[in-house]
Amino acid sequence: MSRAFGVRGDVLSWMRNYLSGCCYTVRFGGTESLSRCMLYGVLQGSVLGPLLFVLYTADLGGIANKHGVNSHFYADNAQLYVSDRQQEAGEAEQSLVNCMENIAQWMASNRLKLNPSKTDFMRCATRRRQHQLSKDHATFAGSDIQPSSTVCDLGVLLDSELSFGPHISQLVSRCFLQLRRIKSCVHALPMDAAKAVVNSFVISRVDYCNSLLAGAPRYQLDALQSVLNTAARLLIGAKKHDSIRHVPRDRLHWLPVQQRVQFKLCLLTFKALHGLAPTYLADLCQPVASVGSRERLRSATRGDLVISPTVTYFGARSFAVAGPKAWNQLPADIRAIDSVNLFKSALETFICVD
Repeated sequence: MSRAFGVRGDVLSWMRNYLSGCCYTVRFGGTESLSRCMLYGVLQGSVLGPLLFVLYTADLGGIANKHGVNSHFYADNAQLYVSDRQQEAGEAEQSLVNCMENIAQWMASNRLKLNPSKTDFMRCATRRRQHQLSKDHATFAGSDIQPSSTVCDLGVLLDSELSFGPHISQLVSRCFLQLRRIKSCVHALPMDAAKAVVNSFVISRVDYCNSLLAGAPRYQLDALQSVLNTAARLLIGAKKHDSIRHVPRDRLHWLPVQQRVQFKLCLLTFKALHGLAPTYLADLCQPVASVGSRERLRSATRGDLVISPTVTYFGARSFAVAGPKAWNQLPADIRAIDSVNLFKSALETFICVD
């Protein structure tokens, strides 16, 4: 830690003291085990545990970079990915396998256990090129891993076509399950309490990572909208076929799904521009005024962002395109706001009026 992060002196001594001499016991059925000292790791549930784990595994990003592999790490969840043309796909995949093997060696030498059975890998392509994908398995840490058609990543179900169709189907199914459970007790709750329950167990699921649905087909968004409509009927006591066209917005202050996606895109862009988002998102939000050849354009004067050129369906749905495009459609007075809370309030008002 002193070499990699410059932690020295009293701070290093304090952290060494924090990690040393920790003991634990196990209590089960009224019986308590003898006390044992921890030789490695931190106590479960400790405040500093997640931060120390991130510092401990920070070298993994360097290993991925050495192999030319892109990476994302969130606590103990790691994603490695490469992209290339069809002709060079085999070479890129071999680089990924070599990177995984190097990571396995690093983890073994640093007292971390790697479970190949919990490792998934997936090959992605457009629907038109799905038949060109290899069906061969990958060998990792002595285990053969078969390619998957879907992979769950931090609660989002990714499919090999990146259509998010399976994710939306699963999400809709889970939301209706929660609504059926809430229906059994909603009439015994005050309106405010019932609305809070629906927001916690249903609406929060619809909003989770919904910026990934930018540019999604209308029929997919309609499936999610049916969840909001059913939740609104449940709260106001309406029947299945009763019209509630304006109820979600006027009485419950819920935006339609498409506008919720736009709201999230604009909010992410705002955070990226104000240093409140990861650098890999901030790097995708480049002001037109910062481009030398375009600094005299009217778009630069308005404070627009550069929209990356793309000719593919995947590219148009990426944050590099969808985020700046949504931001450029906002009025100048909203884009000039510095406070997150004020921005959210003004953005919601603008989207509702729009």
